[in-house]
Amino acid sequence: MPPSTAANGPPPSPRHQRRILRNSTVIVPSTGERIHREFTLPALGQDDDATPTNGHIGQEDAEPLLATHSESHNPSWIQKLTRAPRNAYHSTVSFVNSKDGRRVLKCSLAYALGTCGTFFPPISAWLGHSDGKHIMATVTVYFHAARTMGSMLEAIICALVAYVYAAFLCLTSMGISIFFAKQDMLLTGHAVVLFIWIGGGLGFIAWIKQRLGNPLVNVACSLASLASITVFVKEGSIQAGKFSEEKVVQVLKMVILGIIFTSAVNLLVFPERAQYRLNAGLTSTTDLLGDLLNAITRAFLGGTEAELQSDLFEKTFKDLKSSLKTLKTDLAESRLEHFVQGNEKQYRIEAEIVKCINKISQNLGSLRSAAILQFDLIRTTQAKDMNIPKGNLSRASSFLMAQSYVSEPEEIGGLGLKPIDEEIEEPTEPGEGAASPALSQGPSVQTLRRTATITPADMFSTFIQQLGPPMKSLVHTLKLIMDELPFESETSDSVTINENFYSSLKSAIELFRTARRDALTSLYRNKSLYATTSLERLADYEEIAASCGHFSFALIDVAEEIANYLDLLEDLKVQHDREPHRPTYGWLKFWQKEERLRLTKNPEERLLEDEQANGDDGHSSNVPQALRSRDRMFKNRSPTVTSWNYRLYRAAIWLHRDDIRFAGKVGIGAAMLAAPAFIAETRPTFQHLRLEWGLVSYMVVCSMTIGAVNTSGLERFIGTAMGAALAVIGWIISSAEAVPLMVYGWLVSLGCFYIIVVQKKGPMGRFIFLTYNLSALYAYSLSIKDDEDDDDEGGIDPEIWEIVLHRVISVMIGCIWAIVITRIIWPISARKKLKEGICLLWMRMGLIWKRDPLALLLNGTPSSKVTDIREEADLQTFLSSLDGLKGAAKSEFELRGPFPDKSFAMILERTQRMLDTFHGMNVVISKNLKATPGEMEVLRYTNDERGALSARISHLFSVIASTVKMEYPLNDVLPNIEHARDRLLARVFEFRRQEGGNIKEEDFEIIYAYVLATGQLAKDIAAIIKELEQLYGTLNEDNFRLD
Repeated sequence: MPPSTAANGPPPSPRHQRRILRNSTVIVPSTGERIHREFTLPALGQDDDATPTNGHIGQEDAEPLLATHSESHNPSWIQKLTRAPRNAYHSTVSFVNSKDGRRVLKCSLAYALGTCGTFFPPISAWLGHSDGKHIMATVTVYFHAARTMGSMLEAIICALVAYVYAAFLCLTSMGISIFFAKQDMLLTGHAVVLFIWIGGGLGFIAWIKQRLGNPLVNVACSLASLASITVFVKEGSIQAGKFSEEKVVQVLKMVILGIIFTSAVNLLVFPERAQYRLNAGLTSTTDLLGDLLNAITRAFLGGTEAELQSDLFEKTFKDLKSSLKTLKTDLAESRLEHFVQGNEKQYRIEAEIVKCINKISQNLGSLRSAAILQFDLIRTTQAKDMNIPKGNLSRASSFLMAQSYVSEPEEIGGLGLKPIDEEIEEPTEPGEGAASPALSQGPSVQTLRRTATITPADMFSTFIQQLGPPMKSLVHTLKLIMDELPFESETSDSVTINENFYSSLKSAIELFRTARRDALTSLYRNKSLYATTSLERLADYEEIAASCGHFSFALIDVAEEIANYLDLLEDLKVQHDREPHRPTYGWLKFWQKEERLRLTKNPEERLLEDEQANGDDGHSSNVPQALRSRDRMFKNRSPTVTSWNYRLYRAAIWLHRDDIRFAGKVGIGAAMLAAPAFIAETRPTFQHLRLEWGLVSYMVVCSMTIGAVNTSGLERFIGTAMGAALAVIGWIISSAEAVPLMVYGWLVSLGCFYIIVVQKKGPMGRFIFLTYNLSALYAYSLSIKDDEDDDDEGGIDPEIWEIVLHRVISVMIGCIWAIVITRIIWPISARKKLKEGICLLWMRMGLIWKRDPLALLLNGTPSSKVTDIREEADLQTFLSSLDGLKGAAKSEFELRGPFPDKSFAMILERTQRMLDTFHGMNVVISKNLKATPGEMEVLRYTNDERGALSARISHLFSVIASTVKMEYPLNDVLPNIEHARDRLLARVFEFRRQEGGNIKEEDFEIIYAYVLATGQLAKDIAAIIKELEQLYGTLNEDNFRLD
């Protein structure tokens, strides 16, 4: 039975009801051939050769006509009973064969080898007569084997540096103790060691941990704390004023053995190379970029706003962001791999490729913003033309018909835009100027010229009619290039690139440039544009033109960046295929300082230095005085009025930094917690409760903010309880035998490493291991007489319950002490820090607009980086740190109520959009810091209007920053950006009318970007103001009471 009409949806409308575009010339990138054919950009998630009906047919054909016998009755209880273990078996096998499963197995194997220091007699004897051999197993947990080779090399370096620092603290503290003991001032020596070596040394570890913020550095800091604290408060040499290197040497042996076992497993069992992961990541990322570029262009041309708001599009965009983060991680890990192999030049090229991919992604973000803004503009102008409020505008109304807004069944996206169809063009004689039949259904340029007045919607429709086919052709060429795999396979770094790609892309870009120039020129030759004198209508005309022009310019930016990507791939291919392939090790050639620095320094830092060295201050001699005055916002204090106390304040200002205060309070807390170990009356209790592990836990739990400590403390409480329970169970069922306990520990490690590697809950997993090792492995060491005066816990017949109780109490004391110190000494609230950070960010953004971003082309580089829009990368990094603070703020509890997480999430999201707008401006400005004569004329002509608009934007940034800083209601009357924008747009339109053909269309690119950036900022600021009104309300009489 054929499917019914109802099942398949409404029948397609006749071709005369659809907006039809002419065929276009497509350049096939693999051959460079130009073909003239009909094609349609596929929807997101659809193959290039798929048709709209394939999904319906395949879905129905896939359904069986008759139900199978197994579906006609319920399975028996025997089938249910056998199905569960069979499914469990298949799931286990599937997990073991997956990447995550292999990584967990690698880690557990390394941990089993690490426990040999406790269970294997030869290794145990080599380590010496001590009960701390479980540290070797802890090393295999901290620096686990589920890493790439590059990350493993970095882990080895971090572990060795951590040990060297810990050994330095231990040996020098012993020397200080011995020196004061010889002077009969042992108590003074204890005080010096306590406050300088323990307080200062552990405080410095906390500062390094906070400053670098690297996961590997964090575990290295934990290892350094563990190794040094064992000697500080447990070993006893410092308290006695004696020198003993036994514990220091033993820790060195355990660290080296643990690293050897982990590295061997990492290199020999399912090895992973960061270079190969980077290659695979580049392949998947370029596929995502191609899909998103295709979807955004399709939405812009067809008016399918719903496509950009679909769940599939959002998921693809999130996948792209995640893929970009993975690329940065893989690049950083591949660095050491390249340096060890001596091919650091290849790393340099790969770094440039990753940076290029990030630029393409950011340009796609600008393209997406331009498309979304275009939809808003069309809805707004359509509402004005129909004299109805914007909110009541029918989302099915069409603006593409010049005479009326006719709703058609084919309209999609809510804007009334029809899907694009192609129709074969009839050949015309060279002299004919008649329009193609394919264009007769839309408002062509000739039709608009005969119209007395046109609407902004007509302008956009005409622009799409003219430039739609060339735009589709360019995007189709780009999509084919991006889909081409740059590498032969995931396990090879051999580059495969078609030699015709670059030349084909350049030809496609030139074709599009020509078509865009012709489309915009013919559009502005229409005299009907100049018939109106309405400021609002002129602003609408120019805003539509700015939006269309900006989208086309942004598309060219994407294409040129892809061309740069191809160029870099070619360089990588040449570098890889060079003969002979000998290592260079240029990073070791200290006598070639400049080249070594260029190879080792971050590529972004090098490019910034190059830009500063080659920068041009522009046409500063012809800058109006009003623009010059905006550069004098920061005035230096005169040397004659600088007092000595101010100079002292400037010298000591670093003490006010949060990271310095954090290090100081961690050191103070560590000294206070370690003090009982240096007092004769309290030392026995300290040793009995094993409070050295409480000090280790304190160092691990301490974080910058109160919320972060609360979060990590809770995870560690849970991890400690689970580790203690597992240790008791393992000790009981193994009967204190080595082999059963070792097998049980390996099974426990599988679950713990699943938590660490797969679930990404490192702190919880490590604390489970720490408590288990401190209890089970320590108890076994006691049972084989590896004791250090540990008879209080059973000696050779360990009391497992007492051991576990001591460890749990010690760890809990450390966690609680970390929470107390964080709240009492210089408390740093994540809530307060988040609000201050947002205010600071908005003030910086406001200062950039107070100067006017385009002043860079007139005034040159500003006197302060604070007002330079090219510093937007630093603002992006700062915003990322604020997102982490938002997570910590949720865990801070205050009497006035819970943290408004949803509101601040929305505020940060809008701030991110504003920074994306800043990036779009920065891209346009950074193309050429020396403005062309045409651009100079445009900027000078619009100077006053831009100044007024920039001042209002800056003022609004200050208002919202002040509101959050003081938590004070907003004023109900705020400056209006739209009126200032309309005056600027009308001024641009007036300039175009006066200048005629003397100014090129490219000269308007920068003012187009400026206009659209201000429109997007106005929209985002309005959304933030609305959210702040819900948080803090608006001004009323209660705010002005004097009582």
